[in-house]
Amino acid sequence: MKITIISDNVKNSEGEYSFLKTNLPFTMVNIIDPQIEGLPCRNSFDLLLIDTHKAISEIIVEVKKEGIEDRCFIRLNGSNFLSPRELIELGIEDFYSSPVNGIELSAKIMRFMDHEQKLIFKNSKLGLSLKQQMIIEVLKSCRTTGATRHGLLEKVWPNEAVDPKSVDVHIYNIRKIIKERGESINWNKDRWFLVS
Repeated sequence: MKITIISDNVKNSEGEYSFLKTNLPFTMVNIIDPQIEGLPCRNSFDLLLIDTHKAISEIIVEVKKEGIEDRCFIRLNGSNFLSPRELIELGIEDFYSSPVNGIELSAKIMRFMDHEQKLIFKNSKLGLSLKQQMIIEVLKSCRTTGATRHGLLEKVWPNEAVDPKSVDVHIYNIRKIIKERGESINWNKDRWFLVS
């Protein structure tokens, strides 16, 4: 599993989050400063820990825009002014408090990893390819707003030269597979919506 931590103080965070390598031995941890490196791309991490005092609202806007809020934990502290209720409404996966409790955070991460593995296993059993699973994940992350063809191309095929009609073909094939579990993908006003 790859965990990326975005932090205002990378050096301090290296010590504060060192327990992750002990508690989760098969985990790669990367700590970056969002003011310098920006938000990491979706495919570069499995879980994003947001531990920043600066520009938290801007980071959350970017997270929502990228559709990765379901893969984010946010550290609550006195300066980011977010309540657990607001995080739930934003669709953030989970949160943790200050000071960081290594055992509690490790347990939350392990629950998240277990859920993700079950999801991958469930989807692979249905015969979904990796790209089809990625499309479903994008559609899940924007259930209310829907996803455009352009949005799916950017998130599922970043930096690849792909015929836009590939999205339609993938959606058609996904529809045939997921109808067995009572789900469908509807087209409305230039957007696809996952309905379950």
